[in-house]
Amino acid sequence: MELEKKIEEILKREASVSAALIIDKDGIVIADKAKEERSRVHELAIEYVTAMKQILKVTDILKLGSLEEVLISTESSVIVIRLITREYYLILITQTDGNIGKAKYLAKLVSEKLGEEFK
Repeated sequence: MELEKKIEEILKREASVSAALIIDKDGIVIADKAKEERSRVHELAIEYVTAMKQILKVTDILKLGSLEEVLISTESSVIVIRLITREYYLILITQTDGNIGKAKYLAKLVSEKLGEEFK
């Protein structure tokens, strides 16, 4: 599948990215590639999608403009959530000591390319 090739490229280009997923606003995983246990990655992604609904709602209420990206930093990982559209998200799970800037850049590139396909 073309989507899986695009997200697999992220894992190849940045070694600190342990998983990449495309997920819809309802928590359905469209495509994924992971170096770790898939069920754990899916569970994490689904929980953050639930939070994204609230973040989008608050962003709209406060009229802050279109939400582009959310970065969540924890003790064990950094999660980059990049909106492809308001209905689809690209989620990268990255090691805390990895190149977060490069992961964010790759997420932006891929989400922009995918944005045209999802419209």
